[in-house]
Amino acid sequence: SAVLAAAMVLSMGVMAFAADVNFGSGTGNEVTTKDGQLTFKKAFVVRGDTAEKVDVNKGYDKLESGDVIYFPVHDSAANSGTGADITDKAAKNWQIKINNAEYVDDADFVNLDTSKGDGKAIYTKDNNVANDTLVVKVSLTDFSDFTDENVNFYFYIYDTTTKVRSDRVTVKFKMNNYKDTLKEEDLDWVITVAGPKAYKYDSKAKAKNATFDFNGVAFAEVKLFPGETYKVNVNTKYDKDIARLYPEADFEFVELTGDFDKVADVVIPASKDNKFIYEVVDGDLVAVDAEYVKGHKFDSGEKVNGYLFTTNELGKYAISDVELDLEDEDFDLDDDTTSAPVEDNKKNPPMGANDFVGAAVALAVVSVAAAGALALKK
Repeated sequence: SAVLAAAMVLSMGVMAFAADVNFGSGTGNEVTTKDGQLTFKKAFVVRGDTAEKVDVNKGYDKLESGDVIYFPVHDSAANSGTGADITDKAAKNWQIKINNAEYVDDADFVNLDTSKGDGKAIYTKDNNVANDTLVVKVSLTDFSDFTDENVNFYFYIYDTTTKVRSDRVTVKFKMNNYKDTLKEEDLDWVITVAGPKAYKYDSKAKAKNATFDFNGVAFAEVKLFPGETYKVNVNTKYDKDIARLYPEADFEFVELTGDFDKVADVVIPASKDNKFIYEVVDGDLVAVDAEYVKGHKFDSGEKVNGYLFTTNELGKYAISDVELDLEDEDFDLDDDTTSAPVEDNKKNPPMGANDFVGAAVALAVVSVAAAGALALKK
């Protein structure tokens, strides 16, 4: 039974972590694709109204969190075998498959249309991309759930009819300026967080309070300890699912990442006492016991007007212009945290891949123990 359980764990691990994730599908007429027919010869990183051409064979060393990359789809069989970029819609039997999709926010087939502004930055003679060219548009996440600075994923187009795939495009790079060190004197100033960052506090320094400015949407003060590394990030992506639940409210959303060891004082800036602060917990809103303060002063000397609260763990917050009538009123928050509803009241989310593997591991442990007990008994 121990061997069987171990085999189950290994097979489930492969299923959970090696599977490709499906993204956009085509909408055009179905076509027959041959092996090696669809290729990618170039790519463009677009930021605002500028684009930078990237050689798909030389890597992506200049990518940043949140970038958008366009990959023109090349048909090697077009024009009697000479090849050409596709200008038709993606066939309805084409799918985009991505491995390590945690780095990707979205991917879809797009036909560049400069009359609508789509692809304006890359539609130039120098870039040699024609209007109506079919591209695979890949939007990177802001990596709020990052583990290190190495980003590595690949994608390809899969023909669901002929069961063949395009060339595989690998995107691998290190985020610029991901890691940094903090000396004791650096904590006399405000530390600005504009994207994912890993700060290592000097091992020879003393434990000291640090003030983090999360790109102006939130401030947090927390004690740092020598030799420890702290990963921080901020995300202000609008949560449509929460907004649909409360159509009477105008929302702003702030998601803060910070794996700190101690309770943090958090201030969400506001000019007036006319907002209501909620935390998003398992898809539900929980009222935050926040106090409006004027001129709150951090140890760094920074003064801020806004809503002050303390928390053991930073989370995602919804700022509403009206007080909401929450359906679940039985959340009980501790005095020193905004993100700790009592365990009995938490809703159990559906088991995902990681939970499934975890359950299998637990089953393996039980089976091994049972096998051992049986052996001893004999």
